[in-house]
Amino acid sequence: MLEESLTLAGDNRHELEKVLRHFQDSPDKLYAAKYLIRNMSSHGSKECPRIDSAKSYIVHKYEMDKGSRADTIPKYILSEWRKEIELTSEIESDLTNISAEYLIDNIEFAVGT
Repeated sequence: MLEESLTLAGDNRHELEKVLRHFQDSPDKLYAAKYLIRNMSSHGSKECPRIDSAKSYIVHKYEMDKGSRADTIPKYILSEWRKEIELTSEIESDLTNISAEYLIDNIEFAVGT
């Protein structure tokens, strides 16, 4: 399954291989990396540039005006974001998009020393 995931990663394969090389001397972390890569094919995130720019503007406005982000943004705005995300965004596969740095940092954080 690991080789299958690396193949599905396409141009991003080199990032995943970097992770495996990085942890080659740390059995626990290498095990975690292999587990994550093997199971990554069914996971992804939504990318929606319009929402990201609107969110930046609104979060900045509410931080400046009221101090706390999520609690101060009106629920109707959050609701509109959710609708817009569902309508205009596409899921991008983690296999084809995740960076070695991101995965390494998160494995280090989760597994520790």
